[in-house]
Amino acid sequence: LLAELSSAARGLSAALQGKLKTLQAQADGASQTDDEIRTSLLCWLEDVRQAYWQPLSGHARDLFLAGLCCPQAVLDKVEVSLGSKTEDQHILQLANGTSGNGVTVAHSSMDDAAVMCRLLECHTGKAVKVADLWKAFTCIQGTGPSPSNVLKRRFGMALATLHPLGLHLPVSGKSDGDQSLSGWRVRKRHFGRVWLKPRCEPQEELYAAREAAAALARQ
Repeated sequence: LLAELSSAARGLSAALQGKLKTLQAQADGASQTDDEIRTSLLCWLEDVRQAYWQPLSGHARDLFLAGLCCPQAVLDKVEVSLGSKTEDQHILQLANGTSGNGVTVAHSSMDDAAVMCRLLECHTGKAVKVADLWKAFTCIQGTGPSPSNVLKRRFGMALATLHPLGLHLPVSGKSDGDQSLSGWRVRKRHFGRVWLKPRCEPQEELYAAREAAAALARQ
């Protein structure tokens, strides 16, 4: 626990980090009992609270208190508006082919990844042959003066960019005679461009349906 706290406390002040290192050294050297270590750790956590904790005040406090009393129907509407997550923003940029500031990018790694994302979207099946992706990619991005080896590297970087985003999973299969690609396919893990959470049923209709079902059960 102390080792994990030391790693997480790197952003704290030097004084607090020093106290934690001293506490960890005492624990490693067995110079204190477990109860003494727990007491020292509680004192250190109290020092952290005193140094960094700030109570809510003003409009922030009013908003927090209003949120606690917010009806469920209102929470559902707000949740739909806030349904876009951080990873969705990256995928949306790829789908639109834009950089972070909204400007359309061209002849860059983001542009190649955006083209690859659209090629995967256009394919209706669950898996796409890498050879087919390569042919389509060269038709779109291979019109410039880039050598073949540079274009292959751009193709690989585009696939590698989409993989950690969870858009595809590479799988091996039977070779169709293309030794360079060796029958590799990518299995799609993302379909469509649904960015927001589906709208929930109105609470009034849900409660009415429950009451109707309960009335039928009593008959």
